[in-house]
Amino acid sequence: MMRSTTRHNSLLLFCLLACLASALLLAPPLALCKEYTLQSIPNVQLQDRNQFVSNPDGIISPEHVRTINAVARQLRETYGIELAVVAVGSIGDNDARTFATDLFQLWGLGKKGEDNGLLVQLVTDPPQRSVVFEVGYGLEGYLPDVISFRLQQNLMIPDLKNNNYSLAMLKGVQGIQHYFDSGDYRRLPQEFARQSATKGTDFADEFSDVLIILFFIALFLILMKTNPGLVKAILRAIFMSGGG
Repeated sequence: MMRSTTRHNSLLLFCLLACLASALLLAPPLALCKEYTLQSIPNVQLQDRNQFVSNPDGIISPEHVRTINAVARQLRETYGIELAVVAVGSIGDNDARTFATDLFQLWGLGKKGEDNGLLVQLVTDPPQRSVVFEVGYGLEGYLPDVISFRLQQNLMIPDLKNNNYSLAMLKGVQGIQHYFDSGDYRRLPQEFARQSATKGTDFADEFSDVLIILFFIALFLILMKTNPGLVKAILRAIFMSGGG
């Protein structure tokens, strides 16, 4: 009787395991995290211009989001830098660098004519795990690739390796602020203004030169028609003095 009961229990356990295995094999694979496209990443600036962190998967903690928003506002008010921070789990099979460039263009980061946008993008899914700084052309002279790489390596990568993504993003954004706050970078707004003023002054100078040239051409043509003898005398005097 004992042996029969044991055999019955073993058979029952075998049937349960077989059913469980079949369910696992037939069930659709579970997605580890949502795959985002350029269009599906929320642009938080469209709802509130004082929000700078697109964090749909909750990768960055609420406390760190508040701090990053405060830093981004200071960068905008002090230097005119338009910062956007994005943290998502997956972007599918897309290349992270290309994705960041395309997202930067899609959102139109940076003021028109200054191109002073800055995108900090984090992807945590292992195949595409990366952090990317996408810098507008107007900021490349102030935040070159070598500085971006140094900020990432020194401030972000150690925490990223420990899967502490939220702290890594906070340190990275604070590092950007500290970099611009140091040394000559406090004069960024004046430099932007000087460049704009210089462009305007150069254009005005060139326009004035054209007007002067046109005036003398018109005067020469009038004199040639009304008093050709005077023009010939002036030209003769010029050539004789040049030859002497």
